[in-house]
Amino acid sequence: MCTWTNTQSGDDFDWIRRQGGRTGKGPSNDHTTGTRDGYYMFVDYETNNGHTQLQSNLYPANPGFYKCISFWYYMNGINTGILTVLQLVDGQQNALWQLTGDQSNDWMFGQVPMSADKDFRALFDGEVLSNSATNDVAIDDVTVTDGKCPVTPYGAYIGPTFPPSSPLPTTLPNVVIPPGPGNCDFEDGICQYTLDPSGDMTWIRGKGLTDTDDTGPSKDHTHGTNGWYLYVESNDGNNAEEARIISGLLTPTDDNCLVFWYHMHGDQIGTLNVYIKDQGGSGPVVWTRDSEQGDQWLRGQIGIDFQLATYQIVFETIRGRGYRSDIAIDDILVENQHCHAVTPSPGSYPPFCDLESGFGDCGFDQERDDDDFDWILGAGSTGSNTGPDFDHTYGTQYVKFDFSSKSACK
Repeated sequence: MCTWTNTQSGDDFDWIRRQGGRTGKGPSNDHTTGTRDGYYMFVDYETNNGHTQLQSNLYPANPGFYKCISFWYYMNGINTGILTVLQLVDGQQNALWQLTGDQSNDWMFGQVPMSADKDFRALFDGEVLSNSATNDVAIDDVTVTDGKCPVTPYGAYIGPTFPPSSPLPTTLPNVVIPPGPGNCDFEDGICQYTLDPSGDMTWIRGKGLTDTDDTGPSKDHTHGTNGWYLYVESNDGNNAEEARIISGLLTPTDDNCLVFWYHMHGDQIGTLNVYIKDQGGSGPVVWTRDSEQGDQWLRGQIGIDFQLATYQIVFETIRGRGYRSDIAIDDILVENQHCHAVTPSPGSYPPFCDLESGFGDCGFDQERDDDDFDWILGAGSTGSNTGPDFDHTYGTQYVKFDFSSKSACK
């Protein structure tokens, strides 16, 4: 197991090293080789209860610097337990990364930074919640490198959403959203937004708790339990089903800035997308977020500087793998000013960009004056006989040039 060992005390059983597809439980292949011959570390849920911990060797202090713990994880099954990454410092275990429940029937990439201000060890903790045969937790290809890295996926982050230098914006009860084709606080209906009849599910106005436990908001963003918001009730749908609302028609005045608040709480949360469309098509995805974001309202912000005579805003949800995936939005406002896209940590950009939440999340923006066309966010095949079929990290999104329809590029 390289430099990793099972802890000798403080847990209930051991991680086991095993191959895929041998006993009908766990991943069928390891991540490294993609075959049944490869090995990974597995939490044996059938004969154990409680939790198990795997620990690294001791990393010596290097004040002011960080280590990045990168790994691949597999969490599949309706009764899947909890995977936590902790840092052991001065005998104290501090949880830094955690996911609960079914994530995917595939290996997924994770990483978390750890401060090297003091001597430390890294720990992987697997907790069994059920002894049923649908409870697979495994890890593979763990690497430790120098430098700080962003928590991946974002939903695994444990701690305050905003760093101390960027406090969470306060929510005031007298916030007023003015009338407008893209504005709405949902207090008196859905304003100039309309439901897309082609969707599999529908958006509905909500007040207080949603109909499903352990998911969705308990109050609206501005007026608490007396206010209204818009959400999609996932208990009424199936996996990967979609729901969309479309704004009224907007005419840009130079640049526009779309500001909205979103709530994505639940261990089976799917995806929230925002599109900017013209009257002739669906338009590009300009903002996206997926997975658990905590039981809180978070601010989204998108700069709209597309060269369109008119446009509409589309909010789309894609249902997650279960009913605990209610997604809500509130207090949508389109302002006549330029802005950059922000994530829940505005101004705190990671040292690299995986594009999973759009390039604006990393501090990048389209050049508006000195080029000929824009980069676009891609996923899967580019639709021509060139370009990638999938991205480097997850097999999902990337940014590309579409050379087939442009005459020049810079």
